[in-house]
Amino acid sequence: MELHEQNNYTIDDIQALIDNHAEEGVHLELKRANALSKENADKVTKTFSAFANSDGGIVVYGVAEDNHVASEYSFVDGNKITTEYISIIARYVQPSIEGLKIYPIRKDGDFSKSIYVVQVPRSDKAPHMAKDHRYYKRNNVESIPMEDFDVKDVMNRIHNPKLGIVACFLTKIPQKFEGQEYSKFSFVAMVDNYGKVMSQNYKLISYFFCIDETLSPKYSPANYLVTKAKSLVIGDMFCTKISTPSIEAIFPNEKVEFGHAEIEVPINEEEKFISKAFVVSTLYWEGGGREDMLYFFNGNDPIYEKEEIAKFIPEHLQQYILG
Repeated sequence: MELHEQNNYTIDDIQALIDNHAEEGVHLELKRANALSKENADKVTKTFSAFANSDGGIVVYGVAEDNHVASEYSFVDGNKITTEYISIIARYVQPSIEGLKIYPIRKDGDFSKSIYVVQVPRSDKAPHMAKDHRYYKRNNVESIPMEDFDVKDVMNRIHNPKLGIVACFLTKIPQKFEGQEYSKFSFVAMVDNYGKVMSQNYKLISYFFCIDETLSPKYSPANYLVTKAKSLVIGDMFCTKISTPSIEAIFPNEKVEFGHAEIEVPINEEEKFISKAFVVSTLYWEGGGREDMLYFFNGNDPIYEKEEIAKFIPEHLQQYILG
């Protein structure tokens, strides 16, 4: 789960930001204590507006940044700046942001050493206007004014679904008889509709990579009638592209298994294959939606950030796969 999507925050989470030199970005903004002063109320609503109009995120009040990197504590005096005070400022954003949450953290139980994590969800009621009567969006580490086309695009958000790749699974298929020369695995992605609108037109494209030219896995779609497959050899990397179109509607809050594929690996290569193979999956859906995910067969944590995924893909294919 991404940091901005957690259900709770502790002082350990905040310390980790500082220890790991966390960088501000689309989903994270760090603020010194004085950012919550009355004089800065307009700026507070500007940030809330930007996160709600974009993809959501958290604002951490009580952590200083140096060149957009978490550097040290800048504690808020919780005796003077309260949760209720921040809630009042948030109400200046119009329309109000449903689901905005404020998590107070007191270091060692000391109210004078407080940190406030404000979690702003991606809003289906966007666009949201800040106190200065302008609309904002996130642009990397900044909250910038929205253009007319941005506002119109966000206004259509409520009419489009919001899909996401929740997880991928690689499962070994039991052998049907003794003496088989190949081990068989089943791959599937779990897709969730986070939005409030049913999705009918979506597609999953998966690129299966093996970073060892001595291995010879065979990838195939589980259903040839609806799925297309294409094999490629790229340098010393073997790649198979499998494209799966939508076959059923996904209702709001529904999860479905999708993108089924089967993999055959010589039994004596099984362990090596699991340690050397991965898949990059891209999910598309109506309204221009897209999400990328890199899943390691060895069980390592998946990667969702394009910049990080690109590090595992041959340079000449990065634009083709990640756009």
